[in-house]
Formats: sequence, C-alpha cells, structure tokens
Amino acid sequence: MASASDSEETLSPDHRSLRCRRCNTPIASDRARIEQNGAHQHTFANLSGVIFRIGCFGHAANIHTVGVPSSEFSWFSGYQWQIVCCTGCGTHLGWAFIGTDHFYALILDRLTRPQTN
Repeated sequence: MASASDSEETLSPDHRSLRCRRCNTPIASDRARIEQNGAHQHTFANLSGVIFRIGCFGHAANIHTVGVPSSEFSWFSGYQWQIVCCTGCGTHLGWAFIGTDHFYALILDRLTRPQTN
C-alpha cells in the first residue's frame, strides 16, 4: 500500500503539519486531510475494545505498511486495511485503507504539530 514515494518522501518545511509524537518524523500535512463517510475524524474501537480517534488523509509520508491487507472488521465498508508504522521509530501510527482508492487513517494522539517560535 505505501509506495516508495510515500515512505521516502520528505515533506517541505512549510507543510510539516503533523509529526510522529515519539520521534518527530514528518508524517502528513493539513492539505492531505480528507473526509471518509462524511467526516475527517472518527472514533472506533478494535476487536479488543481499544478505542482510537483517527483522522483521514489522502497521503502520508515516512510510513511503512505491516502485514497483508485484511477485510476483517474493516471500519470502512469496501476497504481492506493494513497497519502503518513510522519509518523513524516504528511506532504504530494507524492504518492504510485500500479499496477503489486508498487513504490513511492516522491515530491523532500519536501525532503532534511542530513547535513554532
């Protein structure tokens, strides 16, 4: 799912809106925000009952996918999902969703905004 350009792309300094909270690696820009099922943000629970607040993005950088795509318990009908992790530190940042198009559902509390002076 994550192509070489997704995992190796460096976001330009003026678009480094969201970074990995753990290692500060640039992940996504505000310009990549999209809506799925009528909203950018969603709250879901996995099968173990862990609750995630996610934001949907059409593009993400400096991530890699883990495992094979699965359609089991997909939060978005018609999409398969794969776990995505930060290439800087390996933190689980969310999921790639693959269907007729693709997008990223990133865990918002695992991202941070850069400090400005």
